[in-house]
Amino acid sequence: MVASPLPTCITSRTILLLALSMALALSACSSERGTQIEANERYPSAPDFPIVFYETEGLNSLTKLNSYALLSQVIRLDDRPVLLNFWAGLCPPCKAEMPDFQSLWADHNENYLIIGIDIGPFVLLGTREEGMQLISDLRITYPVGTTYSPEIVQNYELTGMPTTFIIDNDGLIIKRYAGMLTKERALQLLNESVNKD
Repeated sequence: MVASPLPTCITSRTILLLALSMALALSACSSERGTQIEANERYPSAPDFPIVFYETEGLNSLTKLNSYALLSQVIRLDDRPVLLNFWAGLCPPCKAEMPDFQSLWADHNENYLIIGIDIGPFVLLGTREEGMQLISDLRITYPVGTTYSPEIVQNYELTGMPTTFIIDNDGLIIKRYAGMLTKERALQLLNESVNKD
């Protein structure tokens, strides 16, 4: 019996995204020790993408927005530096750092905006339903959502999970951190970003 060829609807871009997702899944959650990368010409500004927010109390803090927004809209309408965290529902270090982000949010939400983006479906580390269950189980209240744009993995060069970006009010990426963050380290990165002048 001869195997049928691939359907013509599978493009090289789809194959590339699948290969990138598989590589990310293999390297994802591999280390609880993170690596900080200073922003440079490779990371001039945060690539824009649509966010579909999950229902959390933190969504109410995003004035003038509903459950769907572009990242650029969130940054433009909110006057706080952003901690943008990419995570997945089946990633143990992602799950481990979420309570620290929750504590940071509870103590400093008037100064900083935390946004968690569930990319589990793109990196083979969970479904959106598993992501929503995780934030429910952990009682996460900071703004958390997902996107339906798989190119986000490539656009943000996500090669491990979790990965966090610090973004200023102009949408510029100040820092990139690959790996698990503690509350203290996240606060330090945010404070350094505010005082970068």
